[in-house]
Amino acid sequence: MDLPMMDFTLRLALGFVYSFMILLTVIGNFLVVAAVGLYRRLRTRTNYIVTSLAVADLTVASLVMPFSLVYDIFAKWPFGWVFCYFWRSCDVMCCTASILHICCIALDRFWAIKDPLTYRKRMTTRRLVIMISLAWGCSSAISFIPIYLGWFTDNPSELYRDTISCDLSVNRIYAVCSSSTSFFVPFLFLIFAYAYILRIAKRQADAIKMQGSVACLREDRILSSKNKPPKRASRDTKAIQTLGIIMGIFSISWLPFFLMYVVLPFCPSCHLSHLQVSLITWLGYANSCMNPFIYAYMNRDFRTAFRCIMLCDISRRNYSSDVIHL
Repeated sequence: MDLPMMDFTLRLALGFVYSFMILLTVIGNFLVVAAVGLYRRLRTRTNYIVTSLAVADLTVASLVMPFSLVYDIFAKWPFGWVFCYFWRSCDVMCCTASILHICCIALDRFWAIKDPLTYRKRMTTRRLVIMISLAWGCSSAISFIPIYLGWFTDNPSELYRDTISCDLSVNRIYAVCSSSTSFFVPFLFLIFAYAYILRIAKRQADAIKMQGSVACLREDRILSSKNKPPKRASRDTKAIQTLGIIMGIFSISWLPFFLMYVVLPFCPSCHLSHLQVSLITWLGYANSCMNPFIYAYMNRDFRTAFRCIMLCDISRRNYSSDVIHL
């Protein structure tokens, strides 16, 4: 069943789900930006990367998702080829920027856990600016220039003309280059970085548990197997769970899209309906919706800031709470 043949109920349901996703993405990422801007406690190097990630996800919600909603529901593009190329360029740039910012956060946590004593010297403001600039620069380089110059297609006769379609049918070279930059290379890096982080976090948690057990033996000479783990071990367990959620949602959201994106140019006989492409694409967009919950809502300081902002109590700029770092 292709999208133009859908009945009104299915169109309405998809429109409602997509619209709700856009609203949730805007609200969640706006709260992240506002929280870091209003509260000094949240202005850490890691949170500046999280803020830039929220800006990337806001651009997805404002420049990409609304027009994708119109195109997917009505199955035609009414805005002309100039804006079609702009929209597709923004789609590639903003989604790539979101993914690369996730890699920047992983690299930041990698440095912090691998060598915490030299982390502050290594993660300087200059290096932070370079990381964020590279994320946006690489995203822009593989989007606007190749798309507007027509490097993405093997059929130049189809360029620069108005049609009812605004599909980005890419050639094999552009599919491999853009998907490698946008997903596959970052995905492999994330697997390596988070596997290392999980291993170190588990090692630290085991060491803390042993230290706690030794302390109990020295004080009481009696060690019960039912003693509660130290508070530090609980935070490490929380970090491990958070990292698992990050990798799981990132993989579920983007892996189907980029597999489709790479396979289709190499398989001319393969065909997906407009509805199937739409659902796979919006599954990737869902990652921008979930990022605020993953990177911010798992942090108690952010939750406190969000609560203050929603209650219009922005005077508590130096509130105190325990921080759960990613």
